[in-house]
Amino acid sequence: EGKPKVVSIETSPDFLEDDLLRLAASVERSSEHPLADAIVRAAKERDLTLANVEEFDSPTGKGVTGKVEGKTILLGNAAYLKSLGVQTQTLEPQAENLRGEGATVINIALDGKLVGL
Repeated sequence: EGKPKVVSIETSPDFLEDDLLRLAASVERSSEHPLADAIVRAAKERDLTLANVEEFDSPTGKGVTGKVEGKTILLGNAAYLKSLGVQTQTLEPQAENLRGEGATVINIALDGKLVGL
């Protein structure tokens, strides 16, 4: 098929997979990146209702940011989130496992706190 797809969702203990995917897809649907398309497709496959995004920004090659339901959502690689003050160590073991399986890992933060991969 050749298209990227979501193969795993890792969340912090206080976050549900569907909630994380819905927020991520709500932001990513404004992006034209192939990984963004994969996230939006995964949300649609689960029949999740996407929310409107405000203040969308997509610094080239780094990730995306936007406000959804009043919350600031950041998606991108660990270096990008760290540059914005997000601590990414909490899910680093899971990220390392996914990278070891050949996956591209996207970190997701909500209001400055890492909530999933």
